[in-house]
Amino acid sequence: MSRRRAAARAGAVGLLLVATGATGVAGGGEARDGKGRLTGAAFVTNGKDEVPGHSYTSPVVIVDPDDPRKLYAAAVEIRTEACVLFRSSDAGRSWTKATASPAPAAFPKCTHDNGFVPMSAVAMGREGTLYYFHIGWDAQDGGRSENRSVFLARTRDFGETWESTPVNVNRGKTGDDIEKNVPSDLVVDTSGEQDVVIVSYTASYPNPSTPPTRPGQPFVATSTDGGRTFGPPVNISTSWYDNAANLPSEAPEGARKKENFGGSGSNLAVAGDGAIYATWNRSQANVTPPPPPSTQLAVSTDKGRTWTSSVLHAGNANQTGPGNGLQLAWSSHGADNGTLHAVWEGRLVTYQGDRDVLYRRSLDGGRSWSEPVLLNDDDPNQYFAQYQPNIAVAPGGRLEVVWWDFRGSEGLISNDVYGATSTDSGATWSRNFRVTDQLINRRIGVWKPGFGGDVRQAPGVAANDRLSVVVWDDTRNGDLQTETTDLYAATVQYEALPRTSGLAPGAGYALAAVIGVAGVGLLMVIAAAATRGRRAPGTGAPATPGREPMEVA
Repeated sequence: MSRRRAAARAGAVGLLLVATGATGVAGGGEARDGKGRLTGAAFVTNGKDEVPGHSYTSPVVIVDPDDPRKLYAAAVEIRTEACVLFRSSDAGRSWTKATASPAPAAFPKCTHDNGFVPMSAVAMGREGTLYYFHIGWDAQDGGRSENRSVFLARTRDFGETWESTPVNVNRGKTGDDIEKNVPSDLVVDTSGEQDVVIVSYTASYPNPSTPPTRPGQPFVATSTDGGRTFGPPVNISTSWYDNAANLPSEAPEGARKKENFGGSGSNLAVAGDGAIYATWNRSQANVTPPPPPSTQLAVSTDKGRTWTSSVLHAGNANQTGPGNGLQLAWSSHGADNGTLHAVWEGRLVTYQGDRDVLYRRSLDGGRSWSEPVLLNDDDPNQYFAQYQPNIAVAPGGRLEVVWWDFRGSEGLISNDVYGATSTDSGATWSRNFRVTDQLINRRIGVWKPGFGGDVRQAPGVAANDRLSVVVWDDTRNGDLQTETTDLYAATVQYEALPRTSGLAPGAGYALAAVIGVAGVGLLMVIAAAATRGRRAPGTGAPATPGREPMEVA
């Protein structure tokens, strides 16, 4: 996904210095070093206006391209089923919640029950316009798997007021026509006279009256007038299945027909020349046994009207994913026409854990891809699991990948957020670094299977040339009775920040003071050299970062 994820908590956390060394894990490049200042955990959902036992999903996060101090995080509160926007004007050290909802009054509920899929997405357009893509429904739309619609909201005043545009509305459909839409991604092309807004979602048809069932389908819709109107959604898998040669040969002969196949999880990226890229994962119905997984890359050069697909990643019986968790990003660096980057959780034929973090890149617009590279550098003999990576690209080309990591859990159902950085367009990657300041207990909260379904989502990450910010869902303030899940944030600073944010007067940012400095340890896991595209167990001692304040110009 082109991505595309606090008033200070009393007590305790401060700013740390983290130095990240690099190990060559792709392309045989030499190791590179980078440095950044990592903050402690800032309390995003600060509790001042929260209902007891609130439970937030991990958000999608962006940095304002015109001001690296201004950050936005889009999340959903599970108990109230509401879309929420959080914002920071001090590089993530303190946060407030916008009072207005992006959702229209007639479709106020923003939740779905699909794990591994973001519940909402945000992106920036020109002149401070913020776009928010979300699901929408209300009681008359039925139960958990009935009619669901999708909407785009936009704001020019930091979330104080919103305008809403329907993308696909399913209210009132019955029988076989009942349609559930789940948002996948949102990107904005700002190169023309008006913002071109592109959204993607998966449509499923949960209630067929008689067999055969209908597989889900991946749709993309485009607005060429800054999100005010959208053209008809386009099924990006149709042209692929029109060619019978693209129907999986592993499917039984009687089931090998177009109507049994579809797709899901269409993550987006837009290139500098306006080309739109969308990944989608093959899905099927009425096919037993199902064929191995396959992920395609669809490309449109006419603003989403027509699409051409090719295979990005073909799985086999020993592989997992990429699944709906694949994230896609485009950077203007690395090749003459830019570079496509893809990360996902999965495993190679020979694998290191239950799941690993894998990366590929394309230097020719998706026509060819590098071999998958393992990014997590934990001890392969321990079989720790890594889940749901996310990727962000800074304008200057730096890549940030973060994921959920169980290497510190010691048998507990707990995890951290870890990350890795590349400063050479994915040719080499830094050693992994720990982002979270304490383990997250996953016996409670939104990851719990009985808690409205397992709706885990990737940690949010966004990047600017001066900083990167990571926001994650965290259960430190909850227990088995409250199931409270909050949001916390950490910022990695690479360059000095401007002294003022440039916010317009009256923008509604009544932000608390900067958090005080206190020590927080940061475990650095040191990796050995890569062998055959994989890394040997870490052998270095944990690094002890120094304490430094955030640097201001």
